[in-house]
Amino acid sequence: RHLFVGMEGALVQDGPPATLDGGSPARILRYNLASRRLERQYVYVTDPVAEPSVPPTAFAVNGLVELLPFNDQFMLSMERSFSVGVPGTGNTIKLYSVAFPGADNIDGIESLGGMIAGIRAVQKTLLLDLDELGLPLDNVEGMAIGPTLPDGRRSLLLVSDNNFAATQFTQFLLFALE
Repeated sequence: RHLFVGMEGALVQDGPPATLDGGSPARILRYNLASRRLERQYVYVTDPVAEPSVPPTAFAVNGLVELLPFNDQFMLSMERSFSVGVPGTGNTIKLYSVAFPGADNIDGIESLGGMIAGIRAVQKTLLLDLDELGLPLDNVEGMAIGPTLPDGRRSLLLVSDNNFAATQFTQFLLFALE
């Protein structure tokens, strides 16, 4: 019934992008597929950038890169942080459960600048920091429910985007869901 669209970070009028010192107020939009109209908007506050770049003036980003809805109230989100010059690939990927109950509908608010403290954002809870797996991680930005596993559990499939760059790699990660 609905299509959800998540901005990677704040719109220009809503606030700054994520930095080492703070996250960014990204918007999640909910469209009604029957009417083809935007019907709700929510604030999703991203984490700060995970690691300082080397040198400190080099590019660094953290943002909401994927949403996987289970229904209109609960979903999984993926945040990917990247910092130039960090050992390995410079990527930090985290998965969160996201809950919409209690969050304010900000549809119609053109700019969040200066009012973010008065808005109830969606609630997010860390489920997995992929750094804990001890695997080299590239630009993981995709997520889907995969096939049912032989033991009957559902699976979650993550995929990286290699940006068609020779220095990056394509990666698929498959998890069993409890």
